[in-house]
Amino acid sequence: MAFGAGIFAAVFAASYILISMIGKTDWLVEIKKIQKIRESGLPDSLQRWVLQAEKGIDKVGIGWHGKVFVISLPLSAVGFWFGLLHFHNLIAAILLAVIGVLIPDQIVYNQEKTYRGKVMEQFGTAVRMFAAEYAETPNAIRAIGIIAPQLPDPIGVIFRQAERDFSVGRDVNDALIRLSQKLNFEYGRLFVQILRLSVEDSAVGPMFTRLALRLSSQQKLIRKSMVEVSMDRMLAIAMNLAIVPAYLLVLRTMPDSYAFFVNTVIGRIIIVACLAFVIIGISLDRLLDRGGEMS
Repeated sequence: MAFGAGIFAAVFAASYILISMIGKTDWLVEIKKIQKIRESGLPDSLQRWVLQAEKGIDKVGIGWHGKVFVISLPLSAVGFWFGLLHFHNLIAAILLAVIGVLIPDQIVYNQEKTYRGKVMEQFGTAVRMFAAEYAETPNAIRAIGIIAPQLPDPIGVIFRQAERDFSVGRDVNDALIRLSQKLNFEYGRLFVQILRLSVEDSAVGPMFTRLALRLSSQQKLIRKSMVEVSMDRMLAIAMNLAIVPAYLLVLRTMPDSYAFFVNTVIGRIIIVACLAFVIIGISLDRLLDRGGEMS
């Protein structure tokens, strides 16, 4: 019992550390990003703000991993002991413990991904409205206050929060860093950087207009990509979930199959292979998605 608890603790800790590291910026990428900012020719004050904003964005995932820990600990423990007591298979128990960590992480990640996809879909409209308002009154804070009530959720919630931050006298740099955390994608960060530039130079209106035009030209591609990714994910989830009913169906139709899965080498290999397939599928989905975001 103590030996099994020790193995579970080691497996859970290793799995949790690995998923916590997924999505973090590689240190080489971070160095290149800093060099790019230094070579951008931006004013020193704006360079310092961009670097500060990047650090703030990196801290956003802390609460996310806390949620995963609370859910995955009992689920992983149940999976581990189920593998030991039901399958009498230590490798299967370890794989089930890993799956108990990966599945909650993937669920939370997909929820965040869906939310961000909706924000990205609405972002083009928000920038177009902002650019039009800023062209009339070159005041970024006022323009946000005017368009925020007109925007649909969830993008409207983000802009209304920014408007509240400005209206209560929050420091502009802090308010914009908070906004960049909510708009944590390429064009969102670019928009906030132009906003920060407008604090020192109100003649940046054409930059907002060009950004709006670029977003309009890519809106169809964004929607098409979101649909394709969603369909691929649904198919992958369906294939992973099908393993459980398939196993129960085999047990029901062929009662002797349990002895085959538990007592024979081939049966034990089949169980391990099925569980490994689930882990590989989830891991590839995350790694490919991370590669797409970093490219």
